[in-house]
Amino acid sequence: MWLDDVQCTLLNTDLKDCKHRPWGTHNCGASDAVGVECFSFPEEATAARLFSTTNTPGEGVLELYYGGRWGRVYYSGFGVEEATVACRMLGYNIIAATVGSSSNTGSESRSVIVEKVHCLGTELSLNECLHYPWGSVTSSSTVVRIQCPNANLQIRLNSTTTGCGRVEILHNNVWGTVCRGSSFSSQEAQVVCKMANRPWTTAYVTTSYGQGEGLIWLSNVNCLGTETSLDECSHSSWGTAPGCSHSSDVRVVCRGGNSLM
Repeated sequence: MWLDDVQCTLLNTDLKDCKHRPWGTHNCGASDAVGVECFSFPEEATAARLFSTTNTPGEGVLELYYGGRWGRVYYSGFGVEEATVACRMLGYNIIAATVGSSSNTGSESRSVIVEKVHCLGTELSLNECLHYPWGSVTSSSTVVRIQCPNANLQIRLNSTTTGCGRVEILHNNVWGTVCRGSSFSSQEAQVVCKMANRPWTTAYVTTSYGQGEGLIWLSNVNCLGTETSLDECSHSSWGTAPGCSHSSDVRVVCRGGNSLM
């Protein structure tokens, strides 16, 4: 036995650079010899979202989309560095990101698809961090819950006309649309105008400004009109838009005030 009590960080590239007992000094038996298995990951998680029953912006149970399904992350070993990367991956503020645990039980539970995630905190995505192979999870009762402070959702009205256009929001560093459904009306339009910082005396939904493409991030959005962001309103989970197509993309007009409309 050459080495014992080896302690490395992700910054180490050679075992000799890690902390360890003096060479040849150990209290190991033959059964303590280390074996290693190296994995490659040809596929990656293609999206991330936070599941919350309260729709608190930037807070919730972390879910990753991998292999055609949404799954959760086992809590053990998931710390501030990993939460920082998750907030960055989601497109939220990373300053003072925090992590906690949540019980993965009841009707809202999902499969746990990854564990032992280990990041430096500088990565752009959890895909770049070390982790066990996808799906090889030994426990699934406790999952990761994170909070990204000051998680201000970014929005744009996509058109060539000021103060109106197709509603698009930035989530998981990807722009996507919002499904109109039966609930999106003037109250929700008012919240959109606030988010877009457009002066308005009248806010309403229109059928102009065409269809979007790519992801549909939100559906079944239902606001009181007093909220300052759509993610404060009740809605289906991020990326869940059953029965929606881009023909149902929300388009909003913010008219009046000091607007040019």
